[in-house]
Amino acid sequence: MTLPYVMVIDPPLEPRPGGTFAEIPHLIYDANDPPSSGLCLFDPDGGEWSAARLIAETTIHWIAEWLAYYELWHLTGEWLAPGVGYESVARMHAADAQIIREVKADVH
Repeated sequence: MTLPYVMVIDPPLEPRPGGTFAEIPHLIYDANDPPSSGLCLFDPDGGEWSAARLIAETTIHWIAEWLAYYELWHLTGEWLAPGVGYESVARMHAADAQIIREVKADVH
């Protein structure tokens, strides 16, 4: 089963002023080509999507919702939608770095 992969082409996604593309929340981040990063629309393990369902019933709605939260994120700096996992690649890397610092601090 192939999952849908949705990219925003025009207008392209942009980070908040002074931010990086990796900080855009809920994005399937492509470090080699950030503009081709996909929208994280659903939890693949959550059973929300099925190839038997019409994209008009699922994916199109999720895209509109994602874009609304993306615009709110630009205004507020917070991703106001519920989600699963890390909000952004940048936040994930920061969390990983913190774990490494904590492990190193415990080594005597």
